[in-house]
Amino acid sequence: MIRRFFAILWKEWKCLQPFYFLLLALFVVGLLVVQALEFMDEYPIWDALAEATGFSVGQTFVLCIVGVLGLLTREKDEGILTYLDGLPVSRFSMYLAKWLLVVILVFMLDAAWMIEGLVYEYLSKESDSQPTPWQHLGTYLFLHTFLIGYFVSILMPISFLRFWSLLVIPAGWMILSILETIGTPYITWINPFALIQLPEKIDDPWVIPWKHMAILSIIGGFAWFIGLCFYGMMSAISGRKSREFMQSSWGKALTGLGIFGGLLILAGLFVGLSYSMVQNDALPLETVPISGADLREPLEDENAIESAISEKFQFVYRRKMAQRIAPLLKEADDIFNQVAQFLQAPPPATAGRVVVDFSSPLGSHNAGQAYWKKIRMSFPEELQLAEARAILGHEVTHVLINNLTNTRLEESFGSARWFHEGLASYVEFTIFRGKNASQDYDHWLALSSTWGEVHFEEMVSNGLMIKNRDPNIAYPAGMECIKAAIDVYGEEFPAKILTSIGRPDAPRKLEGLELWRDACLAAGYDLERIRGRFRARLKDLREEHKATCESMPEITKGKVIRQDGQIVITPELPEGWQDKAPTDATLICRVRPDDFAEPGKWRYSKLLDDNTFAVSALDFLKPRLSFQVGWRNKNWCETQPIFGQWVEAPLEP
Repeated sequence: MIRRFFAILWKEWKCLQPFYFLLLALFVVGLLVVQALEFMDEYPIWDALAEATGFSVGQTFVLCIVGVLGLLTREKDEGILTYLDGLPVSRFSMYLAKWLLVVILVFMLDAAWMIEGLVYEYLSKESDSQPTPWQHLGTYLFLHTFLIGYFVSILMPISFLRFWSLLVIPAGWMILSILETIGTPYITWINPFALIQLPEKIDDPWVIPWKHMAILSIIGGFAWFIGLCFYGMMSAISGRKSREFMQSSWGKALTGLGIFGGLLILAGLFVGLSYSMVQNDALPLETVPISGADLREPLEDENAIESAISEKFQFVYRRKMAQRIAPLLKEADDIFNQVAQFLQAPPPATAGRVVVDFSSPLGSHNAGQAYWKKIRMSFPEELQLAEARAILGHEVTHVLINNLTNTRLEESFGSARWFHEGLASYVEFTIFRGKNASQDYDHWLALSSTWGEVHFEEMVSNGLMIKNRDPNIAYPAGMECIKAAIDVYGEEFPAKILTSIGRPDAPRKLEGLELWRDACLAAGYDLERIRGRFRARLKDLREEHKATCESMPEITKGKVIRQDGQIVITPELPEGWQDKAPTDATLICRVRPDDFAEPGKWRYSKLLDDNTFAVSALDFLKPRLSFQVGWRNKNWCETQPIFGQWVEAPLEP
């Protein structure tokens, strides 16, 4: 019996060799990419897992799809099913061998990546490094292997649908995502993508979610049995008849109708999701309490999605965050009302609820993002209530700007980004932070303005801002311009200018200066007076922070060479710059392949011991590039370095 089973395994191995070579190619490509794009001696395994857990699970799911599709119908398609049935092997043995081999192959890839990560972990070790989290790594590999078995089990019965499975699988995934997004109770228990939740800190215990695994095991076991039944009932005759039907006129017509119907289903799911997120008939906040009883649920429940409703908001969060965010939820409506009162927002602009999603990840150094009627916001353990209030107030301002202007600024966002971020920052610092809380912004803008005057023409063209300087200067410069306008026209300026932009007869899709000239003219304002006051405020900031600006000079020259697979930049640093620079100030550099490259294509480097910067040469194949040197200071620009102008340079051999 064992020999027969191994014979079946060998036969399946020969059939799955293309899949094996695909996995091998993925490993080799991943190995080369990491060595080309990362510093291998600064790549500890825990940081790598924390950054790529979601991607890794999704990638495993896709690989399981590739391995399973066609796996059970191969013999029928090749016409050898009758021959195999004549051998002393059972359909159960053949089914088990197929399932086991796909699981083993995908597991081998995961194991290879884990070994690769341990090598980088060893190279990254320093005297103050955390010890290798062997127990956590074992838990991660255990859960990942469980997911491989689960994915293969549920995909095998779907594989009988052949190419239809490529419609069924994404439709199922989308339904699951929608149900989780709208906060369907207990939906997390059947979501395999939520199984692996790394502890927030490397020293925290990792409790294995046994209950979640038990539920998935029941689902996976049932799917495995259904697939076995389908495989047992499959015959060569049925295969021939199904092919003949698919090639007939009726078969082609039904196929077309099925594809069209599937697309309609997907479109309906999108519409349903959008509609559900703006409904106003949910229960009041008091009926969805965040009580001590909720917080005493077993630890495996901590990642379940919860939802709470207030007059102005619908909050989506993970159960483990309930106690942390409870104080903010109680004050959220008051925050909304303060912003609405400042902007003089009428009832139509404040109608409906704003969705605040605490459960979705955000990019590095990004505290919040607003998308029309939805806000995504992070809430780490160290975030204080006052800081959270300020962030929520900032994002609510973005939402009300869109409502008050009938989303017209979205049509010309490149010309309005400074206003969006400037007004939101003004509300944040004026209403929700202390009197001198904007000192960091003042330093930032004073230094940038010292290096090169911030022109209003740049601010109203985000593309020009990206091309010439740091695009994030829109935050402090925009806020300073709002202050200038309020200096000239008073506190009612934001409300009146928003009403002007949103008026029904306003021209559509205006850009640049034309947009703001039209808005100011309709509101009865003189744009040139505002620009003049803005220049005066910049001059005052430069004078106030003159000493700081002189100690942090702009770096505008440097030599660039291609060497050993890296782009090495040697900046021309002023003599004695380290003695003049503030304490804890360091230099950082970013590089882009051309003037119009998106920020996602920029590469960063800290200053190395030999006073050079180095990035991988993989993304820089043209003979010229641009680099930008900036300052980082722990006192006031640790998370947001201040960059000078872009320097275009040829690549020297």
